[in-house]
Amino acid sequence: MPPAITADSAEYEVAALGQVFTPPAIVDCMLTLVRNRGRVLEPACGDGAFLKHFPGALGIEIDPRHAPPGAEVMNFFELAEDERFATIIGNPPYVRYQDISPGTRRLARGSMLDGRANLYLFFIEKCLRHLEPDGELIFITPRDLLKATSAVPLNQLLHAAGTITDFIDLGDTHLFDEATPNCAIWRFQRGDMSRRTRYAALEQGDGAAGLQAPRWESRI
Repeated sequence: MPPAITADSAEYEVAALGQVFTPPAIVDCMLTLVRNRGRVLEPACGDGAFLKHFPGALGIEIDPRHAPPGAEVMNFFELAEDERFATIIGNPPYVRYQDISPGTRRLARGSMLDGRANLYLFFIEKCLRHLEPDGELIFITPRDLLKATSAVPLNQLLHAAGTITDFIDLGDTHLFDEATPNCAIWRFQRGDMSRRTRYAALEQGDGAAGLQAPRWESRI
C-alpha cells in the first residue's frame, strides 16, 4: 500500500519493502469477496493478516522479522511458475521502481512492465500467472491501477484474461492511520469474460462501517 504510515524504520521497511500491514476492517471486507474453494496464496503476507483465515494456505514473506509461523521466507518472485492457486489474496507492497531491490528487479526482468512501474504492479502480474483457470485475485491497491500509464500493460493483460467482478472505491476514506487515501479493494476472476462489475464507493465518513455494508451497483 502507499507508504505513508508513520513507522519505525528499524521495524518496518516502508520505502524498500512496502511494509504497511492491513487493518482488520479491510481484511474482513476482502474476505467477503472470496468465492472460490481450493488452494490459497498470500504472496506478501507480512504478519499473516489473511493467512490465518485459510488453514493450509501458502504465505510468502521476504522479511523473517515479520513472517508468521508456517510462512515461506523468500522473495515472491522466486516462486516456481508451475504453482497454481484458486485464490490469491492480500495487500501487495507499494514500492517505487527506483527503490525496488536489484535482486527483485533481476527476478522480474521477464515482465511486460517497464521502469515506470511500481512493485505492486509486478506483484499482480506474477500473481496472474499463478491462478488456476477460474482463479480469483483479491487485492487492495492504489486506485491508480486503473489509470496510471505504467499500469496500461497490466490492465490489458487482465482484460484479456478475465474480468474485475467487484470494485470498492475507498475514495478519501482514511482506513490506514495517517495513510494516503485513494485506494480500492477489488476482485478479479480469470476466465470470466462477462465484463460485469459490481461497484461500490465509500463516501467520506463511512469508515469501517462502510466496508461492512458497501452499497453495490452493477456496471459493465
